[in-house]
Amino acid sequence: MEPLQELARQVELLQNGSPEQVKAASHALAQFQRSRDALRLALPLLRLGGFAAIFGASALAQRARYAAPEDLADWPEVAPELLQHLQSPHLPPAARRQLGAALARCVVSLCDAWPSALQEVLGRLASSQVTTTLEFLQALAEEPFSGRLLVDGSVRSRFLLALKQREPEIFEALNQALQQHMGPASLECAAAWLRAQQLYEEWLPMIGGATSIAGVHPALAALAPVLMEQVPQASHRPELLSPVALLLEAALPLATHPDTARIVGPLLMTLHDLSLQITGDEEALGALLAVLGGAFATPNVALEPPLRAATLDLGMRLMMATGPQSSFEVDVEGGLLGRCFDAWESLASWVDVKTDRNCCGFQAFEKLLQGMPQALQLPEHDGRGRGTWNAQLRPRTAQLLTVWCAVPEAWSRPGQAEQCLGELLKKRTTFVSLEFALSFAAAVAEALAASMDGVGLAANHERIAFTPASLMEALEVGYKVASFWELPQMQDATASSALLQPLEAAVAELIVSMDPWIDVQRYRPESNSFEMLVTCVFQLCRSPHATPAAAEALSVVVSNLAPNLAPMAEGCFGKLKELILGDNQLSSTSREQVAKAALGPLLSELSETVQVRALHSILEPLRVHAPPCEPTPQRISCWRLLFAILAAPTPERPEASLEWLSEHWAWFEVSLMTGDSACEAATTFLETALTRTRGMPACASALLSRALPALANAAILKGSSPALQAVAQLARIFKGGDEHTAPMLALHVLQIAEQLLGKLSKTQDLPPDLFAALLELFVVSLAPRAVRLAPALLGAAVTQAALEQAAQLLEEAVNPKLSCWALLFIGRLPLWLPKEETQQSVRRLLEQTLPKICLAFQRLLAQPVAKDTEVMSTLAEVLISLRKALGLDFDRSLQPFPVAVELLPMLQDPLLTEEWPGGRGRMSHAIQAVPATGM
Repeated sequence: MEPLQELARQVELLQNGSPEQVKAASHALAQFQRSRDALRLALPLLRLGGFAAIFGASALAQRARYAAPEDLADWPEVAPELLQHLQSPHLPPAARRQLGAALARCVVSLCDAWPSALQEVLGRLASSQVTTTLEFLQALAEEPFSGRLLVDGSVRSRFLLALKQREPEIFEALNQALQQHMGPASLECAAAWLRAQQLYEEWLPMIGGATSIAGVHPALAALAPVLMEQVPQASHRPELLSPVALLLEAALPLATHPDTARIVGPLLMTLHDLSLQITGDEEALGALLAVLGGAFATPNVALEPPLRAATLDLGMRLMMATGPQSSFEVDVEGGLLGRCFDAWESLASWVDVKTDRNCCGFQAFEKLLQGMPQALQLPEHDGRGRGTWNAQLRPRTAQLLTVWCAVPEAWSRPGQAEQCLGELLKKRTTFVSLEFALSFAAAVAEALAASMDGVGLAANHERIAFTPASLMEALEVGYKVASFWELPQMQDATASSALLQPLEAAVAELIVSMDPWIDVQRYRPESNSFEMLVTCVFQLCRSPHATPAAAEALSVVVSNLAPNLAPMAEGCFGKLKELILGDNQLSSTSREQVAKAALGPLLSELSETVQVRALHSILEPLRVHAPPCEPTPQRISCWRLLFAILAAPTPERPEASLEWLSEHWAWFEVSLMTGDSACEAATTFLETALTRTRGMPACASALLSRALPALANAAILKGSSPALQAVAQLARIFKGGDEHTAPMLALHVLQIAEQLLGKLSKTQDLPPDLFAALLELFVVSLAPRAVRLAPALLGAAVTQAALEQAAQLLEEAVNPKLSCWALLFIGRLPLWLPKEETQQSVRRLLEQTLPKICLAFQRLLAQPVAKDTEVMSTLAEVLISLRKALGLDFDRSLQPFPVAVELLPMLQDPLLTEEWPGGRGRMSHAIQAVPATGM
């Protein structure tokens, strides 16, 4: 069978064959596209029409992408026929698109062999149909800049310079096409050429920014007649919204001169009119949001009064169209609403109050504040639940307001936000409007607090003296809501749980956000506001609708006002005890929070005698209810609560914490062997107690001798990562230990490593969190200040085994955290090489492991995890440290690996050190540039 017939048969099977035939044909045709025969045999397929023509055009485009040297002599002969087919009215649209790409790629690669190719093709197309011209011009605006085109860099540069010179006639052709037929194809082609202007400067930085004498970008000036006169006629054609949006999005980055506003202005107004005709179209809304972000980031648009008004109006309508009242999912991060928030933030980021002569910032923020309540308020009967505001919208709204209010010297903006809040509080006629007002108040409070931090008010007493009136008003409304003193009228007299729960959550969120203003000066024990606030938070926690926010609010109030609560500690303690131990709606996590952040600060204000009596009162029921025996979920929850209570108060005598731990040692031991949840609570209390007694070596050493064996057993027998992390934390607390504790630490570190690593056949056999904790333990134990612990580890055989396992992990790394710990472990070795007592041990370790470590570096760079910023930075630090310590020995170890070609020249730079601030950054960039190829 002739090759052409066989090719046609395979194409037919690809379209109409059985699954097995399609798979075989797909494989055969993929091989054909990579062969030199593609150029000769694909052309006849174009004459067959239909699917054969589409495949033929695709094969030619694919072959042109390779820019193979052996094809250079054939393309000048093929190109005229390609052009002829491109001009055929019978060619399928998909084939025409591929042929346009093939022809554009062809003229790029033939820049030297056929210098007049571009001129000849443009000349032939001058008499062609508009669709043909646009297809080629679109490809010509995209393909020369595409990294997919595998053409030599110098050839590409020469072609781009030649293309730049031909732009006047290209833009003339575009103007004619837009005048003859203004549709999606012509508008998208014009957008492609405007996008290409920035790509020129990326590929040809030597040409600089292209500006004309008048200051307007030449590309915008060339298209000005059409942009200003023709495109506005599309304002009554909704189908052109996306193409017009693409065109405007491409034009905005070029609008760097004030005169540009007269060109992009008509485009923006046209898009504004088109947007009024669009509802519920996600794709159209996405296009509009892309333009909004560009317009808000372009000062010459935002500072022009008519354009500013249209842009701000568009911004608010898009917030309404993508907000809670729309049919779209409320996604404030990557979704439509999140993109709308991003656009408004971009406007705040560049407006300079000093130069804002047209009051752009004031007007924009005023527009934002006026529109947000309507755009973001949940519908009265929202089927998605009433927690949307507290979960997503309130934090994102607070972030947006913070960006606006934190601008230096924008003193009016906090006042604008307060004024808006005051108006909202006057309109709280329904549960939904009240919930929104309280949630918005919390967002305003967060923004004001953050903005005061930004201007330095948090460092002095100005924050305390400044009392936002509307926030205090909102807080008083919150008191009444929590006490059911003031609730909106409802059709039935009983408020449903579905409405009260989010309302109470909003009150709690507001109190948490008011943290900077809740202090002992403002809330004195004799004041009504003190009594109302304390009563409010306890009522929120006792409510049948209590949420985690209620526990957080209680913690803020009690911890901030603990000195004022101390005289009435007995009553307050009784209420806290009831919340922690009693029958209520607080979760286990919330009870622990109340114990740590509310009970702890209150007890810390009391004398040791009263403190101990209170602790006994609250701990005794837990000890009786959950003895240290067979664990159950309920007992584990009680044990966690017990340790949270023990760790919460700060005793007058630091050693009291050790005494409390000794009294509850049975609970400590059983928790270590129970599971990560109980073990974590127990070790947290242990670390707290030892940190408090760090200055009492005798006391701490005695407890350490009991704790280390228990922690080691939990790590070895139960595979407990919290226990292993606790050992690392103890080594950190005691700085590697003294002459008494360092041998004890070394003994247990080595025992743990031997037992865990002895069970491994490969690194994957160890759970990632446990392996990470083991690596962290070595990193801490080999820290520079561990002068007594490190020598004992460096001379041990198990340290070499651990290093080899760390290197093996890097070869197949997928976890950034694990990779960083492994790299830091390796990076500890050079620190001990200069020291006389460890020099021999470190040299022996490096002799045995350095080749494996260099292989690990090579393979790590082939993994996606190597592109993680933290991994790159850590690797850079380790490479610099190893090269500095080992010199030519490191060069010889790294030399056999391909990675040495990129890294060694920089590592050999004598100015490159880890101490130099730019050293690690330069090395990270070098690592990023290394091709991702393995061995």
